[in-house]
Parts: sequence; C-alpha cells; structure tokens
Amino acid sequence: MNTTSPQVSLETISSEKQRVALSSVAAGIFLTGFKLGIGLWTGSLGIISEAAHSGLDFAAALITYFALRVSDKPADRDHMYGHGKVENFSALIETVLLLFTCGWIFYEAVRRLFFARVEIEINFWSFFVIITAIVVDFSRSRALGRVAEKYNSQALEADALHFRTDIWSSSVVVLGLLFSLLHIQMADAIAAMIVAGIIVFVSLRLGKRTIDALMDRAPEGIVETIRKEVVNIKGIAGVENIRVRQSGTRMFVDMVVNVPRSLPFQAADELVDGVEDRIHAVVPNSDVIVHMEPVPSEEETLVDRVRVVARNAALSIPRRTKHMDSMIHARVHHVHVYRLSDSTQGEPGGEGKARYHATLHVECDSNIDFPEAHALSGAIEEKVKAELPEIASIAIRIDERSNAVMDAVDLTASKADTVEMMRARALSEPGVLGCEDIRLLDSHGKIRVSMICYFDGRLPLREVDKTLTAIERSIYSSLENVVDVTIRAVPQGA
Repeated sequence: MNTTSPQVSLETISSEKQRVALSSVAAGIFLTGFKLGIGLWTGSLGIISEAAHSGLDFAAALITYFALRVSDKPADRDHMYGHGKVENFSALIETVLLLFTCGWIFYEAVRRLFFARVEIEINFWSFFVIITAIVVDFSRSRALGRVAEKYNSQALEADALHFRTDIWSSSVVVLGLLFSLLHIQMADAIAAMIVAGIIVFVSLRLGKRTIDALMDRAPEGIVETIRKEVVNIKGIAGVENIRVRQSGTRMFVDMVVNVPRSLPFQAADELVDGVEDRIHAVVPNSDVIVHMEPVPSEEETLVDRVRVVARNAALSIPRRTKHMDSMIHARVHHVHVYRLSDSTQGEPGGEGKARYHATLHVECDSNIDFPEAHALSGAIEEKVKAELPEIASIAIRIDERSNAVMDAVDLTASKADTVEMMRARALSEPGVLGCEDIRLLDSHGKIRVSMICYFDGRLPLREVDKTLTAIERSIYSSLENVVDVTIRAVPQGA
C-alpha cells in the first residue's frame, strides 16, 4: 500500500532528496578546497582540521547521494522491503569516516602541543575562510534538515548533522585563531582537539542510531504511541504483537488486533481499514499490515456465543464421506436460545441454575448428501455443548442452499384476485397502515410471495415482528404450495 500523500509522488520525493544531497556535494567540494588551501598557507591545524572535516562531509554527501539513488528504488523480488537500508548503511560509513578523521586530528594536535613547534600565520584569509564556511554550513544544514525531517531520511539527517557540527567546530577554530593573534600558540592545537571532541560526540550518537536502524530497533516510544492510538478505536478489543522496523525513510508496521468474534466479516474489514488509517496518520510514510484475531467480547450474549461457535464449527469441518480434501460450506442462521422452566415450579432453571435449549438452522451446499449433512449437524452440536456447557440441549435443522439463480414465472398479473386477498389479509392485522408491491412467483411449482407493509414508525420492533408473523401464517394457510413469504416492513413516510 502506498502511504505517501497523494499530492506528492514517490518520484517527486526521490527527486527532492537527491537534489538537496547533490547540492551538499557541491558545497563540500568548495569548502574542502578553500579550507585546505588557506590551512596549508597559514599552517593552522585548526583550519586544516576543518578542511579534513569538510573533506569528509564531501565524501559523506557523495555517499549519501548515491545511497539515495539506490534506496529510492521500489521493492523487488529479492528486496521485498525495498532498498531503504542503504541509507542507514551509508550513514554508518559516514560515522566511521568521521571517527578516523578525529583520530588524526587528535594525533596531530598532541604532536604540536608536546613534540613539534609549528609557526602559524594569521591573516585576513584565515578568518574569511572560516566565516564563509559558517555561512555555507548554516545554509546547507537547514536545507538538509528540512528535507530529512520532511521525509524521515536518516542519510540526509546525517549530512545535516555533519554541516551543523561544522558550524560549531568552525566557531571554535575562530576562537583559536583569535588566541593565536595574542601569541598563545597552543590555542590552535587546543581548538583542533575541541573540534575533534565535538565530532566524536556527535558521530557516536549518530552511529548508535544508525546501528539501531540496521538492527531493526524500533524508534523510541513509537510502539506505545501506536498502541495508544489503536486501542482507542471503537470496536478494537485489544492490541498484540506490535512490530516496527525502519528501512530508510519508510517505516514498516505489523500488528495483531483483537476484534469481537461476533462482528461480521465486512464490518471487521472496515475496522482494520480504520486501524491502518490511524497508524498512517501517526507514522507518516508507513507500510502497515494488520492481522485480525477474533476474540470473545463483553457485549456478547449467549445467542451470540452459540451463533459464533456453530458458525466456526460449520466452517472447519471437512467432508467425511467423500472428497476428503474439500470443506463443507455452511451458513448458520435463525439462532434461538430458550431459558428452560420447570413445568411444576414455573421458574427458569429449577434450583437456581438456568438450563438452556438452543435451536438453529444450517444451510449446506446442495451437492452434499444426507449422511454428510447429518454428520455436520452432529459435529456442530458436539462443539456447541463442549464450549458452552450451559446449553443443555440443541436442535439443528439442515437446510439446502442453492447457489444457482432460480427460474420463476411472475403470476402477479394473472392472479389479481389472490393478490387482493393477500392485501386484505395484511391490512386486517392491527398496526398495518398500507400494503403494496405484492408479487407472486412460481418457481417449479413452488410459490414465493413478497410484499411491502407500512407501519407506524413509533411501534416497537417486537410488535412489528409479531404482526409480520401473523400475516405470514395467514398466507401460508390460505394458499397451496407457498414455500416462502418475504415481507418488508417500512415505517410510514420513510
């Protein structure tokens, strides 16, 4: 799934990242040459150390540029998570280069402090090159930092950090030059050591972050942030196994969310979509995989539990008599649970413990035979009683389900008298305000009836259902060969 904002394409992001990296290469070339020339002319170790620092910045920027060209390639068969780790690896190389440079600077500073005397020529160009470097470094660090933050690029962040440390170290070198003007010759070497110390500190921090990314360590606090956001989504029963890994600018998140097992599949799928959208909002440019784990919920009734257990049992039972590699596809409906009363006492459950009887229908594919259907109902009964011991007894009716579209003859026009009779029967029931769209269909000698009945919208649903049942019974008793009556109840004025 592409989680990038629809206003900004991946090509645009890649182009902007590479453009700012290339401009840093140019800045690195300019600063390295300028500082090295002035440093060799004046003999200032501080300026030479700054030239070495800028030289590494140039090398690092060059590595970053080529790393970005590779890391922005899309995922392929051999690199399923993309090529983003190249960015992290390039940042590690930059860190190692910086540490090597610091070692040389420390060595040369100690040599000048204790073993060799080097005359330093301080002039206008000594200060001009450092001040110019500070201006350029400030400009580059801001540009790199802005793009790094915008696209969460560790490689560009490393480059920005390089240029930022240049500002600090250049400021120290300026102080060293000022002290050298006062004939405090050791100030230049000490300034160089301070510069190296700053670089070591920053490099170690960057190196730790880079190694963390290469080792797939989750960014600090991100797991708890994701958990907090997801558990607050209505309908989510719990969150488990959040895993986060970063590859370049992209964050990969996979997790398990608990959803009520009684939730319909479509509703559960929409709930997962909502989880993904919430994570994308919290973690931009993320690739999210959410696995659903159905679990019991506190809102489940005993009817819900019977329906879920029966449905799961029906979907998991293999065919027993033939085609052993196939499954029986069944649908559970018309689930009812009754709290049983003792006929002598009239109280449910007898001695304080309720007993329940359950009934349900299971629709099976028309291509299974009667013994298979019987075996299925027996297996469902065993499963329900095993998981719900409060169900003392259960009755299961097996219905045939046909996936074929049935042919039918519309008898509505030719049976006008019958239609009017059914309308009259419906209107005779209390609460029915109107009746229309009555239709009679003859499918292979079996009559199917459908109609619309209007009711007062203030009526309780229980009363509407009671009236519909009475109308259905009246039609079944009045007409022969009626096998199905479907009545749509509509509030008056809807």
